[in-house]
Amino acid sequence: MYGIVAGLWGSMYAIGDFLGPTIGGTLLDIYGFPFCCTITAGACVFMVPLLLFSWLYDTRCCRQNSWKTTTVISETTPLLAEDLQDYEHDVLSTYPPQKQTTERMNFQL
Repeated sequence: MYGIVAGLWGSMYAIGDFLGPTIGGTLLDIYGFPFCCTITAGACVFMVPLLLFSWLYDTRCCRQNSWKTTTVISETTPLLAEDLQDYEHDVLSTYPPQKQTTERMNFQL
C-alpha cells in the first residue's frame, strides 16, 4: 500500500511539473501577464474559505471525541521482543575494549 501511495504521489507530482509550466506558458502567451496574475490571485482568494471550512470542520467535528480513542497496540509495542529487552549485557560498559571476564561473557539471550 505504501508503494502504491508513493508511486501515485510521485506520478502526480511529475504531471504537475509538466502541466503547470506548459499550461501557464500558454495562458501567458494568449492572455498576458496581468490577467494571469489576476487569475492566480483569484484562485488564492477562492482557497481561503475552503481551507477555513476544512479547519473548522476538523477542529469541531473530528477532534471533539479524540479523548475517547484508544491507543493502537502496534504503535505502543516495543520493537524488540521481551527477551531481548531483558538483555543485561551493556556494550558501552566495555568500551574501550578490554579483556572480559568469563562471567561477563556468559550472558544469555
